[in-house]
Amino acid sequence: MVEEQQRPVNTDVPFEVLANEHRRHVIRSLCEHETPISIAELAREVAVRKYEANSPEIPDEEMKRARVLLHHSHLPKLADAGLVTYDPERNLVDTAASTDLESVLELYPI
Repeated sequence: MVEEQQRPVNTDVPFEVLANEHRRHVIRSLCEHETPISIAELAREVAVRKYEANSPEIPDEEMKRARVLLHHSHLPKLADAGLVTYDPERNLVDTAASTDLESVLELYPI
């Protein structure tokens, strides 16, 4: 089996997809953690980044909000743009096999 090489992100990816800070937090989290990652784990990572929490204690309400936003808004948009793969039935998120997410962060830093 030939390994697929990562390709730089197409700069035609709609700015709207990456203009949202929450989605950039998702991408940063995926770059820094082993994938696939559960939506619950990803929601925690995003909440910590968003609120710059130095404590492992994130209010349950914020965690629930982060999971809902990931599931209904952010992950579908990132998947439609070809940046992630998202399996809502298994509650797993992964990087798109042929996309270099690090290059996304170079184009649209947090």
